[in-house]
Amino acid sequence: MTHLFVRFWNIFQYFKLIPNFAVQNFKLNSICMVQDPDDTLKRKTFELLYKMTKSSNVEVIVDRMIDYMISISDDHYKTYIASRCVELAEQFAPSNHWFIQVMVLLHLCS
Repeated sequence: MTHLFVRFWNIFQYFKLIPNFAVQNFKLNSICMVQDPDDTLKRKTFELLYKMTKSSNVEVIVDRMIDYMISISDDHYKTYIASRCVELAEQFAPSNHWFIQVMVLLHLCS
Protein backbone atom coordinates (compact mmCIF):
# COMPACT_ATOMS: atom_id res chain seq x y z
CA MET A 1 0.00 0.00 0.00
CA THR A 2 2.84 2.38 0.84
CA HIS A 3 4.41 2.05 -2.60
CA LEU A 4 1.07 2.93 -4.23
CA PHE A 5 0.74 6.00 -2.05
CA VAL A 6 4.27 7.09 -3.01
CA ARG A 7 3.41 6.60 -6.70
CA PHE A 8 0.19 8.53 -6.19
CA TRP A 9 2.04 11.39 -4.47
CA ASN A 10 4.77 11.51 -7.13
CA ILE A 11 2.21 11.67 -9.92
CA PHE A 12 0.38 14.43 -8.10
CA GLN A 13 3.62 16.42 -7.88
CA TYR A 14 4.31 15.90 -11.61
CA PHE A 15 0.79 17.03 -12.35
CA LYS A 16 1.57 20.36 -10.70
CA LEU A 17 4.81 20.80 -12.62
CA ILE A 18 4.25 19.13 -15.97
CA PRO A 19 0.51 18.69 -16.60
CA ASN A 20 0.64 16.80 -19.93
CA PHE A 21 3.18 14.25 -18.73
CA ALA A 22 1.35 13.78 -15.46
CA VAL A 23 -2.01 13.21 -17.09
CA GLN A 24 -0.65 10.48 -19.33
CA ASN A 25 1.30 8.89 -16.48
CA PHE A 26 -1.68 9.14 -14.16
CA LYS A 27 -3.97 7.38 -16.62
CA LEU A 28 -1.68 4.35 -16.52
CA ASN A 29 -1.25 4.33 -12.75
CA SER A 30 -4.85 5.13 -11.89
CA ILE A 31 -5.92 1.67 -13.04
CA CYS A 32 -3.66 0.14 -10.40
CA MET A 33 -4.86 2.54 -7.72
CA VAL A 34 -8.54 1.99 -8.48
CA GLN A 35 -8.03 -1.77 -8.14
CA ASP A 36 -6.11 -1.49 -4.87
CA PRO A 37 -7.93 -2.94 -1.83
CA ASP A 38 -7.36 0.26 0.17
CA ASP A 39 -10.63 2.23 0.07
CA THR A 40 -8.98 5.51 1.02
CA LEU A 41 -6.64 5.29 -1.96
CA LYS A 42 -9.56 4.43 -4.24
CA ARG A 43 -11.58 7.41 -3.03
CA LYS A 44 -8.69 9.83 -3.52
CA THR A 45 -8.04 8.40 -6.97
CA PHE A 46 -11.68 8.85 -7.96
CA GLU A 47 -11.58 12.45 -6.74
CA LEU A 48 -8.56 13.14 -8.95
CA LEU A 49 -10.18 11.36 -11.89
CA TYR A 50 -13.32 13.44 -11.37
CA LYS A 51 -11.26 16.63 -11.53
CA MET A 52 -9.36 15.45 -14.60
CA THR A 53 -12.43 14.42 -16.59
CA LYS A 54 -13.00 15.89 -20.02
CA SER A 55 -15.08 14.92 -23.02
CA SER A 56 -12.41 12.55 -24.34
CA ASN A 57 -12.25 10.39 -21.20
CA VAL A 58 -15.67 10.77 -19.55
CA GLU A 59 -16.94 7.38 -20.67
CA VAL A 60 -14.04 5.45 -19.14
CA ILE A 61 -14.08 7.41 -15.89
CA VAL A 62 -17.84 7.22 -15.38
CA ASP A 63 -17.78 3.47 -16.15
CA ARG A 64 -15.08 2.95 -13.50
CA MET A 65 -16.99 5.04 -10.99
CA ILE A 66 -20.18 3.05 -11.59
CA ASP A 67 -18.31 -0.26 -11.27
CA TYR A 68 -16.89 0.90 -7.95
CA MET A 69 -20.29 2.17 -6.81
CA ILE A 70 -21.80 -1.27 -7.44
CA SER A 71 -19.09 -2.99 -5.39
CA ILE A 72 -19.42 -0.95 -2.18
CA SER A 73 -21.99 -1.23 0.59
CA ASP A 74 -21.81 2.31 2.02
CA ASP A 75 -25.10 3.88 0.87
CA HIS A 76 -23.94 7.43 1.65
CA TYR A 77 -20.84 7.06 -0.51
CA LYS A 78 -22.86 5.33 -3.27
CA THR A 79 -25.09 8.40 -3.39
CA TYR A 80 -22.02 10.66 -3.53
CA ILE A 81 -20.50 8.70 -6.43
CA ALA A 82 -23.82 8.66 -8.26
CA SER A 83 -24.08 12.45 -7.97
CA ARG A 84 -20.54 12.83 -9.31
CA CYS A 85 -21.41 10.57 -12.26
CA VAL A 86 -24.51 12.63 -12.99
CA GLU A 87 -22.46 15.85 -12.95
CA LEU A 88 -19.88 14.40 -15.33
CA ALA A 89 -22.52 12.96 -17.64
CA GLU A 90 -24.40 16.27 -17.80
CA GLN A 91 -21.24 18.23 -18.51
CA PHE A 92 -19.34 15.93 -20.89
CA ALA A 93 -21.82 13.46 -22.42
CA PRO A 94 -20.58 12.45 -25.88
CA SER A 95 -24.15 11.64 -26.99
CA ASN A 96 -27.72 11.66 -25.76
CA HIS A 97 -27.80 7.87 -26.00
CA TRP A 98 -24.80 7.50 -23.67
CA PHE A 99 -26.26 10.02 -21.23
CA ILE A 100 -29.54 8.11 -21.02
CA GLN A 101 -27.71 4.80 -20.57
CA VAL A 102 -25.74 6.24 -17.66
CA MET A 103 -28.85 7.68 -16.01
CA VAL A 104 -30.71 4.37 -16.29
CA LEU A 105 -27.73 2.44 -14.96
CA LEU A 106 -27.32 4.81 -12.02
CA HIS A 107 -31.03 4.50 -11.24
CA LEU A 108 -30.83 0.71 -11.27
CA CYS A 109 -27.67 0.60 -9.13
CA SER A 110 -28.67 3.06 -6.44
